[in-house]
Parts: sequence; structure tokens; C-alpha cells
Amino acid sequence: MHIEESLRQASAMLCVASSRSASSHWMARELEAVYSRGTRVIPLVLDDEGERGLPVFLREIQWVDFRPGYAKALDQLLMALDAFRAERPIAPATEKVKDYVFLSYAEEDASFVDELKAFLKKRKYGYWDYRESERDYHQDLYLELEGVIREAVATLSFLSPEWKRSRTAVQEYHFSVDVGVPVFLLRVRNPGPTLVVAGLP
Repeated sequence: MHIEESLRQASAMLCVASSRSASSHWMARELEAVYSRGTRVIPLVLDDEGERGLPVFLREIQWVDFRPGYAKALDQLLMALDAFRAERPIAPATEKVKDYVFLSYAEEDASFVDELKAFLKKRKYGYWDYRESERDYHQDLYLELEGVIREAVATLSFLSPEWKRSRTAVQEYHFSVDVGVPVFLLRVRNPGPTLVVAGLP
């Protein structure tokens, strides 16, 4: 099930608040989207930085505090989740298996990408690359890319100074984020300070 669809269908969301999650832009986006739909959010505070990093709209909510002790906090969490208990377990979703990653890069980095494609082929991983994958030449390229990215299991963005200057590559990154496709940033060469991915690992 797609992440966005899962978030829409969830009755509640457990938000793990820690020093690591405090700087996560992805988590902040998910929380805001879920909370704005009226879905119940239960913060799980693991450390002091996690508490300080809670968004303002969650600070007023009672959270489960794991700092004093795990066992007591777990009991509190189970009590909070009791309202969502069902008589029968939810049947596992039948998900269509996605079988490729989308490769997003500047033309200047093609030789590096070719090495990675050889690595992926050897291990039988699928990928979509506009230079060699099956294309629909009767369709506008950008509309075709939208469909390809939406159906990909992830986008691999190859960062370099040329990637930073490539309008298409940056658009592919933004679109992947917009439609909830996970993006993995692969640093080919140091792109220098880059606002579009600032603060992301």
C-alpha cells in the first residue's frame, strides 16, 4: 500500500519523537498531513530532544513518555491503543509488487550511472532509465515520466554539480517527493550547497 494511502486509512498514527526524528522533514510533513485530517496522533517521547522537537500542535496532546521507564510507558501506550482494537486482525493488503527504481541524473554523470546499472543488473534489480528503458514516443515526455515515477518503488537521485543545474533532474526530485515516492540521494560528486536537498541525509 502506498504511504499516502496508508496515512489516509489509518485510525491513528504513532509518532516517535527522538533526537533523530527532531530534524526529519519527512516526519514533519506526514504529521501535518495526518493531523489536519483529524487522525489521532500519539507521540512517543524517547528523549529530551524529542520532546523539544515536537511540533507546536502536538505539545498540547498527552504523549507517552518513555524516558522514565519502558515497561510503564508501554502499558500506557497499550491502553491508548485499546480503542482501536478489532475483533479480528486486519487482513494483509494484497499489494502489486513494484519491480524497478527510477534513475534521475544529469547526462554528464551517465558513465557513473552505467556502472551502477551493471551492479543492479547483476543482482537482478530493475530500474528505469530514459536512455535504454522502453519508452512511449507517442506521449509527452513529462507525462510519461510522471507515470514512471509514480509506479517506481523509489527514485535514485545522483547528486553532482550538473544534477544541481539540471532542471529536469531537480523537477524529478520534487515530483517524487510530491507523490510520496521515496528518494535516495546518491552523491556522485560534491554538488556544493544545494537548497533543494539541504539538511537531508
